[in-house]
Amino acid sequence: MKLLTEFEKKYIIRGILADTPKIDIGKMHKELQASIVEHMAPAVRELYKTHPHALQTCNLGEPTYLEVVVGDVDESTLDSLKKPYEVQDQAINDFEKKIRDSVAACTTLQQLEDLLPDFKKYFPTAEKPAWFPPPCVDEGTKK
Repeated sequence: MKLLTEFEKKYIIRGILADTPKIDIGKMHKELQASIVEHMAPAVRELYKTHPHALQTCNLGEPTYLEVVVGDVDESTLDSLKKPYEVQDQAINDFEKKIRDSVAACTTLQQLEDLLPDFKKYFPTAEKPAWFPPPCVDEGTKK
């Protein structure tokens, strides 16, 4: 029975996470800013179109620390506008944590194959052992 090394576990995690869809921060920022502008009062919206830096900005800490112009939009509206992005971000974070925890809990390749059969293509085999360098994913940005 093949025991998994720490290197092989990191290799598997990096491979899976490299193929995990990521949030397009630029697209999210544009969509969120457009939603906020729609909720501004007409006079404030007109000012935003001509002088966007004259209005109040807000640093939204979640999901990805975006600075947006909020104008006169109240806090509860901002919370409701950013909610879909928070849910998306949380789903990705939960998936990544589940993968990391699942791989860490396994000591053998067979356990891993039984636990995560959908990700078998990322597991090392005799024909395709874990190699260096593994697929690039910056593990330091997600905890």
